[in-house]
Amino acid sequence: MLDNDVKEYFKNEDTEQKDFEWIEYDLKDLGLPSVEQILNGVKKIESKVGLHSWRGKTRPQHYKGFGLSYNPNFLDKSANRYNQVWGSDLLHQYYGGRLGLGNHTQIKDTYYDTFGFRKRDEIIQEHLGFFLDKFNFHISRSRVAYIFGYGEEPNDRGWHIDEPTCQLLRVNIPLQTSNEYVIETKNKSYNLELGKAYLWNTSMPHRPTIIEKVKTKEPRINVVIGMTPWLDYDKNNDTYSKNKYFGKSISEIVNEKLFVKWNLKKIYFPY
Repeated sequence: MLDNDVKEYFKNEDTEQKDFEWIEYDLKDLGLPSVEQILNGVKKIESKVGLHSWRGKTRPQHYKGFGLSYNPNFLDKSANRYNQVWGSDLLHQYYGGRLGLGNHTQIKDTYYDTFGFRKRDEIIQEHLGFFLDKFNFHISRSRVAYIFGYGEEPNDRGWHIDEPTCQLLRVNIPLQTSNEYVIETKNKSYNLELGKAYLWNTSMPHRPTIIEKVKTKEPRINVVIGMTPWLDYDKNNDTYSKNKYFGKSISEIVNEKLFVKWNLKKIYFPY
């Protein structure tokens, strides 16, 4: 955690949020830019910062991307701000493995420090600010993820869990995909469609995977925005605090579309 107080905020709260499962929206219905506009910004960033593979015991070449947020105090000094959210050479486990978070001697300022990824740099802001600024909550651990699956066949890898959604609520938006790629939960497989945004309870087991041998040479590209729905971030004091939605059901937050900003026009009533 960035601050021990942040962890204390969730001490007595319902972090399972079992009433929230899966929901999808059209980008237009959320007031978000088009896939073409977002992908154009992504490609401009890629040309400047490159793609980074997962950093840990192995460096799989089929899964790459770059971070949209970073931790200025990141423990692994060999990392740069664009690959921090892609793990660390110091890691011996990964977040949310089959057995959960695991036994880590330090969380603060490591890959596992969700709230530490609190900054956004000028390159990200220049090319995706028009999109990121549409969200109503502070953006923390976020990334653009590429899967180069050409030739891959169905497997049983990739099952994991993430932070409770009240700590980090993710919006997953496909920018380039094909029918082989799905998101699988314990109950169902979902083909993510272009032009839509998806939110689900990522603290339940799930995985990005394929349902048939991949014949498409182009990578699957998704942007994954992670927000702190119950916390505000004060960049001047570098602190988090409870926001006005703290304790509100994530299901209600999602169904009421409170995670995006709305430019409401004034309504004038005649005398």
